[in-house]
Amino acid sequence: MLFLAWPALFLLVDGAESPRRAARVGWQAGAAFFLSGLYWVGEAFLVEAANVWWYLPLMPVAVAALGAGLGLFWGAAFWAARRFWPTGWRRAPTLAAAILAAEVARGHVLTGFPWAMQAYAWIETPLIQVASLTGGYALSGLTLLAAMALGLRSAAPAAMVAAALATAWSWGAWRVADATPEPGPVLRLVQPNTRQVDKWAPENTRPIFENLVALTAQPADGPPPALVVWPEVAVTFLFDESVEAQAIATAALPPGASLAVGSVRIDRAAPDRPLFNSLLFYGPDGAPLGVYDKRRLAPFGEYVPYAWLLGRLGFGTLGDGLSGFTPGDGAPPPVLPGLPPFAALICYEIIFPAFVRAAARDADWALQVTNDAWFGRSAGPWQHLAQARVRAVELGLPIARAAKTGVSAMIDPWGRVTARLGLDERGVVDSPLPGPRVPTLYARLGDWPPLAFMAMAFGLARLRRV
Repeated sequence: MLFLAWPALFLLVDGAESPRRAARVGWQAGAAFFLSGLYWVGEAFLVEAANVWWYLPLMPVAVAALGAGLGLFWGAAFWAARRFWPTGWRRAPTLAAAILAAEVARGHVLTGFPWAMQAYAWIETPLIQVASLTGGYALSGLTLLAAMALGLRSAAPAAMVAAALATAWSWGAWRVADATPEPGPVLRLVQPNTRQVDKWAPENTRPIFENLVALTAQPADGPPPALVVWPEVAVTFLFDESVEAQAIATAALPPGASLAVGSVRIDRAAPDRPLFNSLLFYGPDGAPLGVYDKRRLAPFGEYVPYAWLLGRLGFGTLGDGLSGFTPGDGAPPPVLPGLPPFAALICYEIIFPAFVRAAARDADWALQVTNDAWFGRSAGPWQHLAQARVRAVELGLPIARAAKTGVSAMIDPWGRVTARLGLDERGVVDSPLPGPRVPTLYARLGDWPPLAFMAMAFGLARLRRV
């Protein structure tokens, strides 16, 4: 579909009477793309609809507004491309670069939301391995360029695109052929399958905790795990303030295992007692080892962005009454016994390529905990998993992922899922931690290639009259 839709849009821009007409085409295409791809966001409104009735009629409005708002980035890109529209073959890189610029902006403006990059279309193919060289943004740009070249309706560009895709596909297949990472310590990823609608009922507090403890104590089929991971906000009380809960949980650990617990915490030593979405770490003896506080908070889920304005307009957070979270200070997670250094990521922090690259600079693997229960059995949790897989390819690092209702998975440095539990399944993933690859080209260079591509393409467009 990608190589049908983008050439068609290229032809519409090429035939547009003005930049304004091209902008309208871009906005309509973007709104349709994001609305169809992000429909699952509406599931979050349904979780609390029984208690907050006005969430239900608000849901379609919010989802439509999200699609329309994100479509504005494409509208701006189409306007800019048509404004500087060159002649000949330079039209293809001009539109591709303009859309890539819009995608980079979408990942940073108004807190950023780089979901649904064009590069993710390759996730189930060997071609995704190119992300280890370029990163997701640049691979998106190259994908767009290949698609736009088909819109030139000439045999030469079509042949070049076919040759480039065949070369990239072959290289990706060669990269993963016989790729077998050295297995490391076993990790246990706990998936309690706690439904979001049941989570915060007071009578469920203890059963939820006991379910987590039972899964923690489950006998291992193979070597005992070195780390047991509970997902994001796994418990509905302040775990770090309950000595009893800590003793029960750590007593259930397999011999020699440490514990990572997703939990809300309050810094009571600070004057304003800030609230954090955290990962708490405990050693085999039950002693606290450290904490990682989430840094990239979810807008309208954990805080209201630009509250000085939006708060006055009546905007608030969705769901379970927890809001006003404070972003973490960037302190890395502790070193755990028997495990190599790692980067900790909570929920959608994984979708920001540069953020993950910076967090994992000195790490041999990454640990992600998340709660995708908000989005039911929709495409959302699977899209979230796909983005984690691309981060693994980009950096050449394995990623262990514990999700409350799924999808919990172990991902190797080539982005392949080596073990997983699907949606709405209760259980554990006991899997060896794959060893890392040497740092990839993207891990070393970052996102400057797409910026260079954009500058070059717009430079070619400006030379149209020379």
